[in-house]
Amino acid sequence: MARQGEKERTNIRSAVESVRATLATDKQAVVMQKTLEDESMGCEPDERIKKAQSMLESEISESMIRAKEAKTIDVAFLVDSTSSMETRIEAAKQKMVAIQTGILKASGAGATVRFAVVAYRDYCDTNKLEVQEFTQDVDKVLGFLKALDATGGGDTCEDVIGGLQRAVQLQWEAKTRIMYLMSDSPAHGRRFYDDCANTRRAIFDHHPDDPKQWEPTEEVIAQSVRLQIHFVGLQYHDNCTKMFQTLNELRTSLKALQEHGLQTLVLTPANNTDDFVKCVLASTSASLRSSLSHSATTRKQRDSGDGILQLEETAEIVWERHQEWPLVQVLVTSVDVQHATVDSKAKTNTTVQRFHIRQKPFASGRMRYAFPAVSDNGQHFVVKVHKSKENQTADSALADVETQAFARQFAVEFSRQVPEYSIQFLEAWKLSFQKWPVARYATLEPYVPASYEKYTNNAGYKSDSPGSVLAEAFSHFTWQYSGGHMMVTDLQGFGQSILTDPQIHCKKKGSFSRGNFGVAGMDQFFHSHQCNALCQCLGLKPSPMQLGADVDSDPASVVSSVPGTPASFGGARGPSPSNQLACDLCSDFLSVGPSHFEMMSTYGAVYCSTCLEKVTASECVADCMSCNKPIKYSMHVVQTKGCAPPAMCKRCEMADERDWFLVPQ
Repeated sequence: MARQGEKERTNIRSAVESVRATLATDKQAVVMQKTLEDESMGCEPDERIKKAQSMLESEISESMIRAKEAKTIDVAFLVDSTSSMETRIEAAKQKMVAIQTGILKASGAGATVRFAVVAYRDYCDTNKLEVQEFTQDVDKVLGFLKALDATGGGDTCEDVIGGLQRAVQLQWEAKTRIMYLMSDSPAHGRRFYDDCANTRRAIFDHHPDDPKQWEPTEEVIAQSVRLQIHFVGLQYHDNCTKMFQTLNELRTSLKALQEHGLQTLVLTPANNTDDFVKCVLASTSASLRSSLSHSATTRKQRDSGDGILQLEETAEIVWERHQEWPLVQVLVTSVDVQHATVDSKAKTNTTVQRFHIRQKPFASGRMRYAFPAVSDNGQHFVVKVHKSKENQTADSALADVETQAFARQFAVEFSRQVPEYSIQFLEAWKLSFQKWPVARYATLEPYVPASYEKYTNNAGYKSDSPGSVLAEAFSHFTWQYSGGHMMVTDLQGFGQSILTDPQIHCKKKGSFSRGNFGVAGMDQFFHSHQCNALCQCLGLKPSPMQLGADVDSDPASVVSSVPGTPASFGGARGPSPSNQLACDLCSDFLSVGPSHFEMMSTYGAVYCSTCLEKVTASECVADCMSCNKPIKYSMHVVQTKGCAPPAMCKRCEMADERDWFLVPQ
């Protein structure tokens, strides 16, 4: 798998260099791209890079502080210390240092880990319990284990519940808390083992009616969940199967387990030290990732049940009969963003247009309905309406459109960096209705006939689709490009390259839509993100919040060290180079090739041949109101998008905003 990942990274780098070399041979394309970059940034390249690097370094320093607070781990080993467990205790003695090193490496920058040991035996033993409290000093733990003798036991069953009661009394403090129960014998009581010939022997259990098997067991399990402890059973004998099933059922029945994302795992390691270490490291990584991804600060907001639209849906759309749909006059507001920066000013322009809109939606998601619509010129659109009336406001609709406008600009910059992996967001507009029975405000975007996939959300989720790998690399890119101040997330679309309905996390409070969770949202993304080959190709720096990331390493060599993660595109399947985009004006599909990569660098958009002719034929020239230099623009673009003609050149606009960002090369 590692060899496959290296081959894939080599292919990507070769493809990138090939495209850049192709563009470099066309002097006109190079000149146009350089002019575009110089005008849009309004400052010298070295200065841009220095400022971008400075901002990113500052954000990484702040992230390191948060990482040190978030990546604290308490690991307690609850060990059956009777005679039959001698070889397993010996394995723990030999591998404690390796376990500590492995956990810290898998956790990444800023992590700290403490260990504790609770050794339990049976009622008849002199030393029923021996305890090493939590400590970061692994030598103390080793000293405790070396002095620990595997003795006693009496019958087959042991005082497992007594050990659990002592383990929950440890001084748990870390953000991630994990308890390992290492056992080859069940607890006393018929509740914990199946009735068979072996268990009917008197030597098996001297206390089959042990009262600890009932209320005390349920209370200690509830206490472990209240303390937000992940539970991992290391089962060394079939005798323990029923016991671990019972403990698992008790934990999973508690609501708080799901609320905090607590893991309950049962593993059966082989009788060797390497498998013991493998089980501990894999389950620790899973528990740490689950703890971080269930941070209460970024739980996805849900609409209340008040004022929710309940509409009948009709999936089939007969576009030929759109004249039968009600004709509605609408105020259409376009949003234009020239630069993907935290302080960029979104410019709006409003026109009056008419649409035939069907009053039955053809689809719906968790938050919105989708209605088919046709403009006066016959173009097909989708009108999107929030189900919750509290979100059917002018501000909410404008925020959704601004979010998509910024995401579109980020996508342009991303596509210029790796044109063979070009992506695009559909255009969106705000709609204001004077009279429409469904809602007063909505959003509009081109209708594209395709089956949409969910790649990521704004709370750390990622799908198993190959498209999620490209989506993650794009989100990581937007964080670095914006100097750590913004991140485009919650990505869905089709064909991996055409996206819609994003959310943006932003450090600037009050920006964008209600899905903006700020720095906490960006941290959530990095908790589950593992840099892939495309991240490497772009030279993206890891965040200290990532698991397994070394922020001091060369970005070109960043590969996640989390166990079980191949050094490739995040799995056996990865994204294919973009082979299809939609025309930025008419939404017709395009087969992408080198000419479109050049077009992306020149126009920041892709056009079909018909629209490109109209764009060039309708070229106009106006004087910048600030510096009087001529500005070129297309009236066809202005009319199609409903935007206003430019008033200033990009250099003057950028000088006015006085902020910019750029990915360091």
